[in-house]
Order: sequence, then structure tokens, then C-alpha cells
Amino acid sequence: MLQRSSLLPSCLAALFLAACVESELQDSRPPTVTNVGLVTQPTELAGDGDLWLVGAREFESGGRDLDQDGDAFDQVVFVVDLASGTSRNSSLALSTAGPRLPLAVGGRLAAFAASEASSGGRDLNGDGDALDDVLFVHDAAGGTTRGLALALPAGAAPVVGDGLVAFAVSEAAQGAGDRNGDGDANDDVLHAFDRATGETTNTLLPVKSRLFLGGGRVAHLEPESADENGDGDALDLVLHVFDPATGDDLGSGLASDGFAPLEADGVWLLAVPESAQGGIDLDGDGDSLDAVLHVFDPRTGFVRNLGLVCPAPGCAVASEPVNARATFAILARESDGAAPFGEGSADAGADADPFDLNQDGDHLDEVAFTYDPRTDRLSNTRRAAVLPLVFVGSSLGFRALESAQELDLDGDGDLLDAVAFVFDPFTATATNLRQDAIDLRGSEDFLLLARPEGTSGVDSNGDGDRGDVIVHAFDRKSSLTTDTRIASVDAFGATASEILLYASEASDRRDLNGDRDLSDEVFVLFDVSSKTSLSLNLAGGKDEARFASVSRSGRLVLLANERAQGTDLDGDGDRSDLVFHRGR
Repeated sequence: MLQRSSLLPSCLAALFLAACVESELQDSRPPTVTNVGLVTQPTELAGDGDLWLVGAREFESGGRDLDQDGDAFDQVVFVVDLASGTSRNSSLALSTAGPRLPLAVGGRLAAFAASEASSGGRDLNGDGDALDDVLFVHDAAGGTTRGLALALPAGAAPVVGDGLVAFAVSEAAQGAGDRNGDGDANDDVLHAFDRATGETTNTLLPVKSRLFLGGGRVAHLEPESADENGDGDALDLVLHVFDPATGDDLGSGLASDGFAPLEADGVWLLAVPESAQGGIDLDGDGDSLDAVLHVFDPRTGFVRNLGLVCPAPGCAVASEPVNARATFAILARESDGAAPFGEGSADAGADADPFDLNQDGDHLDEVAFTYDPRTDRLSNTRRAAVLPLVFVGSSLGFRALESAQELDLDGDGDLLDAVAFVFDPFTATATNLRQDAIDLRGSEDFLLLARPEGTSGVDSNGDGDRGDVIVHAFDRKSSLTTDTRIASVDAFGATASEILLYASEASDRRDLNGDRDLSDEVFVLFDVSSKTSLSLNLAGGKDEARFASVSRSGRLVLLANERAQGTDLDGDGDRSDLVFHRGR
């Protein structure tokens, strides 16, 4: 087993932006797992690949004053760089005014909003008070953190991506100055920081919504001041996309349902409420009660109504493949009189019902689609499916419902299963893996299937029963599936060779973290080529408290649960915390 390391107390009291490399104890086998000693929660982290921001809780760390402001009530920002193996204390406390902590990471660039009041009453933007939330950016390339001396609206957060940080500046909080030239100081004005130049640009554009970054552009949902979508009123929320390179803010003419739009290959996907788009029946089902998916390309102004209704959160996702173009996946609801616009069902036969999306004789299903923005190709998988939709590289992974398809898709003699498929959005070809699954996770190289032993008929982990759930890994390159033989409650991701699993001691009947019980859920690395596993000797939290992530480089982060581990991991005298660790 790997040995946990202890964190030197001096690391927790690091000076402003001073790098701290944690002490490590390791045995002869990789990876090394390092206890960073920071108490936090899954919702108080942000990361991408090897760069992470951690909101460390002073108030659960034994009264340690991490930002040296004379109290222990704050959440202080630490920058953890897995590539360099450093943890940097910013000595800045986060704003807690919003629903989530204002942390954002994209690639090797990160941003956060520091609270002047919680950071020792310091005036961080030079306006003469200490009441604001002020933006800081961290560039991992140089290991530098700098304040931009610009105040965000209360509760707002920056967004990071494509080498940019987009954020709104509150005129009222920024010394009551007029930043967009309209003669007042009542607006929130869009600004953009460019990592390449190190410059911050005031776009002069007032914004009233959350910001979204994709394809080097900033999307925002703006209330109409005039009729933008041609429905005869000025009451709607309309998608706009701002291009920092040109300074153009292009309106889509599409009303939004207020949920986050998605971006893939420079094109934006959003749900348009029929009631807000002039009461038009956008999906042909005879009513104006739906929110129908549309795409908008701000480079050309192209708009397409996909004619699909997305029934629930998570029913539309965008891929993020390595070295391939991104696409969308959609789980669309059938209805009486609803067919995807422009896609049709001609290839299903001249007599096919165009509203029966999977051609099973009813209008009761939810059917998986893909959309390729580059070619404007909407492809129907023709399978009734169930969430989640995940991507394995550039291909869609989903589970088809045998009962809805009225087909035995895995050949086990019943119609009770949800069977895994992989669908190529570029060729519109589907591959039936002929394996049932109760859940899926995706990565660049593997589709991870949670398979019950009861339906596979195999005691995979050799514990004498068939009551466990085992993760199986489908390799998209070799088309081979590997049984990990580990009873798991989750999978946190994979590299090209390893999978980070969350093993159940109770189901596996093994003490995986050496605390002499079988009640924990423990982080385990599985090597696909050798079919061997290695416990990281650390237990995590249950349900919403469980957290881990692994980057494509093989570096990982996780939250260890002191109570489950039976150890005080942050040295505060109790065993009630979740403590941040990094590995490799």
C-alpha cells in the first residue's frame, strides 16, 4: 500500500504567493499521493488538467489564520499546480456572496474574486474602500498571480477559457465610475483579460447575465431593450455573442430559456421557448409550450432550428475531444407531431412515421441524436436512450433501452436492460457493445460501464456473490472491453492507460485503506494493459462529498475523508474534515 504523507505546518502558514512543496513519503510503487492539508468541499474547487484552485476553510482547520487577517473565518485561495508539484497560498479570502465560490480554471490560466472585507480589509482596487470583490488571475506558465484592480458585481464569477478571462466590472463598486460612457455608474460592464498580451480590455458593453466562454468568444443572455427576435415585444432574454478580437457583439435573434448555452466548434446551442419566440410552434407538435433547440454561429450569423425538444437537465452535452472537432449530443423527446427539422426520416423508408424518431411504432420515447456544427449534420441514432450522454473521444456513448426499442439488444433473452452503444457523429454509424450498464462515464480513450454482476452472470471480483456493480472499460481504439474486477460506486476518469475508480470495501470484501474495517469507499487505480489495481490507501466521502479527478497526464486530485480514514489529516485535532490530496 502507498503511504500517506504529512504536511509541514509551515506550508499552511505560507507567505503571500510563496511556493510550498509538500513533504512526501512513498513506497516503491507509483504513484505518490501527497497530503496538501487543505480542508475544503467538492463545490469549493475548480480545476482543469494540472491546475487547481482550492477554497481552503480556515474555520474547519483548527483556527489557522491562512490569510493573516487576524481571524479564522475565511475561505482562502490556494493555487495547486500538479505539473510543478507546488501549492501557493494567495493570502486572499474568497467572496462568498454568490451561489458558488468565484473560482474558474481553463488550461493553464485561472481566475478568482477576492473579498476585500475578508482579506484583512485591504483596498484591492484602489477606490478608497474595502467593500468589493476584486479579480485576480493566475498564469501557471510563469507561476504568477496578479490583481487586476477591478471589482466584480456582488455574487458574480469570472469565466476562463481559450487563454481569456471574461468578467463583468461593477461601475458602482469600481469607485462609481462610468465605464461604458452612458453617463451613469449603474452598469456591469464586460471586460476581457488576454493571457497572450497580459492586457485587460474594457469592451464598453453592459451585461446583465452570467457569462459563458467558448471558441474564443463570450456568450451572454441579455434582456431586450428593443424587439430583437421579431415577436413584437421587448420582453425576452436573447442570446448575444461577443468577439474580443473584433469588438463585435452579435445578437442571435433567439430568445433563451435562461439556461446555459453550450458551445462546440464555435457554434452555440440553446433552447428557445416557443412562448417567447412569438408563440410560434417551433417543433411542429401543435402547441407553443416547448423549448426547442437551435444553433447559432456568430461568425456567419447562421441560425438553424433543430426541431428537437430537450426534456431534462443534461439532455444536451458538448464534446471536448483531443485533436478532433467538437460536436453536440442531444436526448430528444418524441411527441405527437414532432420531427427534427431538416433531418427527417427518409432513410427509414417511404412509409415511415416522421414523428416516431426510433421507428418503434409509438411517440413515447427519448431518442439520442448528434449534431456536427462543421457540416451542419444532425444525425439520429434511432435508439431510445436514457441519460447520461457521454463522449469517448469524439464518439457518443449512450445506453439504449430494450423495453422502448422492443429488441433484445444484448442477446440475453429479455427486454429489461439498458445496453451500451457508441455512435460516430461524423459517419452516423452505431456500434452495439452488447453489454448492459446502469451508468456510464466517458474519457478520451475509454467508455466506462457500470455493470451489475446479476445481469452479466459473472462473479467478477471473486467475492462469492453476484450482487456487485463492476466497472468495465471499453477501449475505443481496440474495441476491446476490460473487466476491472473491482466493485465500484463511481469512476472519476481515465488516462490512456489507467482508470481512477472508487471501490466499495463492503462489496469487494477487502480492507482497501488499512483501517481494519470494510465500511469505506476507497480510491483505486486500475492499469488496463496489465489488468492490475493499486489502492491509493485513502477513503473518501459518501454521495455528494466524494470527489476526485485525474488529468490526461496521469496526475490526480482527491478529497480524503478523515472519519472514514480514521486519521486527523490536517492536524486540527478532529476527524471530521475532507482534506485535499494530490498525486503523481
